[in-house]
Amino acid sequence: GVPVYGLALSEAGILWTASVPTARIDTQALTYEHIDHTGSYGIAVDGNSDAWFGGFGTGGVHRINANGPYLNRAAYEATTGVSAYAVTVDGQGTVWAENSPELIKVDPVTMATSKYSFPNGHTVHGVAPDDAGKIWGPSWDGSGLAFRFDPINLTWDTFTVDANQSNYTYSDMTGALLRQFV
Repeated sequence: GVPVYGLALSEAGILWTASVPTARIDTQALTYEHIDHTGSYGIAVDGNSDAWFGGFGTGGVHRINANGPYLNRAAYEATTGVSAYAVTVDGQGTVWAENSPELIKVDPVTMATSKYSFPNGHTVHGVAPDDAGKIWGPSWDGSGLAFRFDPINLTWDTFTVDANQSNYTYSDMTGALLRQFV
């Protein structure tokens, strides 16, 4: 077994665990394998069924190829080297992560990163796309705010969600990811 912190299911029916090692479970063939990788915190899958992990202090946001083989780590794992907690993939296939107080955009092909500071130095814990292609992050610094980033105009909107509370989530808080597969 593995100590599982989170799960992500691909459209192809591959279930990945946020753990080290990760478990790759083929829900159709009913097979599984343990795969060593850099580290994990958050987890998401892209349209290729590749698994993306947030890795804080453990090599950063990284991807594990969906189809192996899992013999040579350099062949199946690619990393940004940029530490992050939560990670998600938007409808265009762009990977997003947060390392509080920054939102991180990852090009899934080149692994190049761009960073955007959250407004007024707020810290967040979680990241998710919405149906309009904007990226959300909930504040966990006791402000009760949520932030929405527009990746086209590079602007932020701020919303009060639960005043004076710390919001903590790093999963599909908007429901947009579920709708990609339904």
